[in-house]
Amino acid sequence: MEKHLISSDKNTIIFHIGPHKTGTTSIQKWLYLNREYLRKNLINYPEPSEVIPEFSVYCHKDVTKSPQKIVDYLNHEYKINIISFEGLSLVDKEYIHEFHDLLQKNFSDYEIFIIFYVRHPIKRLKSYYIEQIKHGFTGTLPEFFSEHLLAPFQNENVNYCLILDKYAGTFGKDKIVLVDYDFYRNNLNILHPFLEILNLNPEQVKLDFVNISLKLEIAEIIRILNFINITNGKKLSGSDLRNRFLYLLRNDGKVSSLVSELATIMHNYRKSFMVGPFLIESLRKEIVRRYDSQLYNSNLTEWLSEKVEYIGDGWIFHKKVMEYLIEILNRILNFEASNDKV
Repeated sequence: MEKHLISSDKNTIIFHIGPHKTGTTSIQKWLYLNREYLRKNLINYPEPSEVIPEFSVYCHKDVTKSPQKIVDYLNHEYKINIISFEGLSLVDKEYIHEFHDLLQKNFSDYEIFIIFYVRHPIKRLKSYYIEQIKHGFTGTLPEFFSEHLLAPFQNENVNYCLILDKYAGTFGKDKIVLVDYDFYRNNLNILHPFLEILNLNPEQVKLDFVNISLKLEIAEIIRILNFINITNGKKLSGSDLRNRFLYLLRNDGKVSSLVSELATIMHNYRKSFMVGPFLIESLRKEIVRRYDSQLYNSNLTEWLSEKVEYIGDGWIFHKKVMEYLIEILNRILNFEASNDKV
């Protein structure tokens, strides 16, 4: 696919649909903080209905509530409108048909492009697992991977063609733009192709990564805290628990000391398994076979076998572990909301 997708004589709407854990938050933050610069270039990144800088929320997360929300964000005064939300990769065909019809009715003079970042599915799945823990998930990593890899070609989180097919079936395959996340993450930066697509110069732009994955030990502690919290009547939401825990980890010496003790114990319970080349290469070949022509300015990076590390469940039965975890949770629950500056 050529670099210059957007014609100077056409109006354009870009839907950046993720998926999760492909640098979407970093891209959204840059687009939001540079809205004035974009507007001078007749590019509109609409003000999201809810912006939460401390949680790096700069996306149009309400669009999945109703397709009408998408139309409400768009503005005829600009040549290019951008809507960005990872949740758009998860919507069903009926939703896509509905917002397509609304666009035809209200923005028929605009060309539509769907931008999707393709990342090594197992590497993304590891990050996505930790992201789920940050929002209250309690399952183990082997359970999570088993759920997704038991029938991988029927699972959208590893077989990206299932997501792409939904959009291609409505908007047309030629409107899909695939960006090789792994190539740009390792060689330039993930914002680089996005700016090129917008016909902007990416050379002077520095992208700060946000929403970086937690270390494995920290994620495992939060996972168990989530479980205890739910068992005790879910006194906090998953995100509140995580944010308070991370704040205390940085600012409470006792919590930091207990976490260090727990991390030392976990070291002896680290395990791993390999996801081999046959599955990974089969998934890659499926994308290349069906959507190779839609790859932006590159061939899809080779996907190699991936080692997946996790903490075995046995660590929670180690002497003192539950005592430490209960003390950490009590400190989290007793943390004054007025002091919550995470």
